[in-house]
Amino acid sequence: MKAIERLFYRMWGIYDALSCGYTRSIDEVKNDLFNWDTFSLGYGEDKISFGDIYFINTQMDLMDAVANSLESTYGLHKPDHCSAFVKRTDDGDIVWTHNSWCGYLSNSHTISYTIRNNKGGIDFVSQNSYCFGQVGSNMDFGFNKHGICFNETTHRYSYNPMSQSQKEEAVWLCWRSAAAEMFATDIDDFFNYIKTSNSGTYLNGYMVIDANTKEMSLIEMSYKRFAMLRCGKDSCLTGKYEPENEFDPDLDYDKHLMTNEYILGVNYPVFKKVAYDLGSTDNRPLRRVQFFDMIGNVNNEEDAKALITHIADDEPLSIYGRWDLGFGTTEYPRTIPDGAVDSKAFSANKVLELLSGLKYEPSDEGTKTSFWMLYGVAWFKGKPFVWSQSPWKEYKDDPAKDFVPDELTGKWHQTKLFLK
Repeated sequence: MKAIERLFYRMWGIYDALSCGYTRSIDEVKNDLFNWDTFSLGYGEDKISFGDIYFINTQMDLMDAVANSLESTYGLHKPDHCSAFVKRTDDGDIVWTHNSWCGYLSNSHTISYTIRNNKGGIDFVSQNSYCFGQVGSNMDFGFNKHGICFNETTHRYSYNPMSQSQKEEAVWLCWRSAAAEMFATDIDDFFNYIKTSNSGTYLNGYMVIDANTKEMSLIEMSYKRFAMLRCGKDSCLTGKYEPENEFDPDLDYDKHLMTNEYILGVNYPVFKKVAYDLGSTDNRPLRRVQFFDMIGNVNNEEDAKALITHIADDEPLSIYGRWDLGFGTTEYPRTIPDGAVDSKAFSANKVLELLSGLKYEPSDEGTKTSFWMLYGVAWFKGKPFVWSQSPWKEYKDDPAKDFVPDELTGKWHQTKLFLK
């Protein structure tokens, strides 16, 4: 809980930098805790409030706490989703990837935090974020100083019996996951952060790699339980439930989505009990088929980058897919400017190589690079998405949206750390 409390004050540091021009003492911050003028949302006003920063960090949990958008209800859907995988290579390395499915106005980017802790040491995380001011990876990809690498895919679900008060009074996942991403020293530590409290909000599956031991794991959750499967390079899958202790590897997980060699993320739980708890649905089923058919060909970062950006000629709802085209294999069709807006890829060995020579000193001239990232929407049948040629061109008429390019295309880059 001390680590989660640190995240709260981290947000106050961001607020101070944006609004005060200096860093206040803890006592000054505590005097502001119940100042409604500080907490109220600005709704686009020039002066940012602490409430604005709080909202962009907690929005997914908040929406789940105040509403239950059932997939079976026409016109409603759960938050956007993503594709991801982890793959063990022939030379003993592990590559991991992720792409984010969001609205096409999203400003996906990379951010890295270097934080001096109260023991005189340094905490560090390099991650993909949805917007500035987030302390956790809302775009679900990154690694920390201890060589713990992670991605995440959101569960699709249509049943959650927890009351609104239960959801509000528990610790929301945004705090538990941010603490795990920043501070976890091994896979068990990551799991312990995630299961600190069960809010039943923003339920996800985390793929977690320990770059030092070359172990990989999957952590999933429902409103009822937390679950973990893990394996080392020379060991078989083992697992556990919290708070329950039983585990039957012959019955309880989907062997197409996880083996000793890979984990596939398609927004559908690998643990059958978690899927049963949530009444899960597979909203874009061909991604599972595509991953299963091609995962065996992935043996390095370049292979990983190719697979996480795969889109079939006749299937917009592929691994790297698009909703805007108005067709594709799904039980829940919709036509909106939404789909995969970015992709990320990196390897466990590259993380260790980077961390071994990193001084964690911020510098505009820093030459160190982090993971590979691509920003842009998939081309389909030779054409990109262009706002001015789309049915939603008025969405971008607001001058405030000029930071989003008209043609949403991009290429792979190794993101900069600005650290020595």
